[in-house]
Amino acid sequence: MTRWGERLRWGLSEAAGQGADRHTIAEMLSTAITPWVPHDGVRLSGISPPSTPGPGALGYWHGYPSAMVQALRCEQNDSARPLAAAQPPIRLGPPAVFRQAPRREDAGTLSDEHDVGGELRLPLRNARGVWGTLGLLRAKGRPPFDAADADRAASLVPALVEGLRAFVTAGPLAPDAPALPTGLVVFGPDNTAVSATDQALAWQEQLKRRRCNTDMTQDPWFAGGLVTQARRHAQDPGTPPAVFCVPAVEQGRWTVLRAEALHGDGYADHVAFFVEAAGAQLLPSFCDWYGISRREQQVVAELCDGAPPRSIARRLGLSAHTVNDHLKAVYRKTCASGRDELVAAITT
Repeated sequence: MTRWGERLRWGLSEAAGQGADRHTIAEMLSTAITPWVPHDGVRLSGISPPSTPGPGALGYWHGYPSAMVQALRCEQNDSARPLAAAQPPIRLGPPAVFRQAPRREDAGTLSDEHDVGGELRLPLRNARGVWGTLGLLRAKGRPPFDAADADRAASLVPALVEGLRAFVTAGPLAPDAPALPTGLVVFGPDNTAVSATDQALAWQEQLKRRRCNTDMTQDPWFAGGLVTQARRHAQDPGTPPAVFCVPAVEQGRWTVLRAEALHGDGYADHVAFFVEAAGAQLLPSFCDWYGISRREQQVVAELCDGAPPRSIARRLGLSAHTVNDHLKAVYRKTCASGRDELVAAITT
């Protein structure tokens, strides 16, 4: 990794350890990237490769107009596709996707609406898959992004992926926030919350005390992304469902956010939004962030089911020695003190 990449990785790890808020993290990223690619706004989303494409589990924005944030959150699969547009995008070599004056089919140009000149967008991709998106914005009147900008931005992708992973794994392993019952918020046709359970309000208070410090009934990171994706999935079941796991670095414990379209009288175009403790369903995402191999993941899954090493060895057709080696590797990667802490991190 380059010296710049090492500094970025260290900075994100420090930010996680110090509990920096989203604005501070985004501002730090913007400052780090500016010498390479001058810009007026930056956005970084993060999601683990096994997750379905769509809204990111992590999101940091700086210098983007707030209304544009909402518009972008409602676009399809922003980590892998350009904005919906009447014109084809200009592709400047993988993995960069570049547009000047991006357009939306339903509302003219985003540049006209938000005084934006252009956006340079890159999927954060490595051999394991796509880890999120980097977007860089320039205001009207600034020099447009060009091929050299795209090449320089693309050279930052490996460091950004490693920086995101360092940020996530610097968070608490075992939960440091209490488990709460599943919360439910119902959103109306205009993506505003119309009702919420007491459990959802308790989750919201917990979120406000954490790094994200957000109102999930108003923040476009929640409503604009997952709720829109839930409607899209209801219309076309072939599209990804609206669900992802949020790492503990954001909320003190791994959390699942999911949304489902409601049906029946009085609920046309309404969406149920759930927030709940993650439990075992987080395992694929957890393993990717921590660099746990597929075989190690199988061993961890058996461990979380309560199986002792000898039973795990028998079930997976391995020797007990090999199972113990896999467990030692997992403990080393996660810095878990042993079985109890690891299982608590995943299942509690």
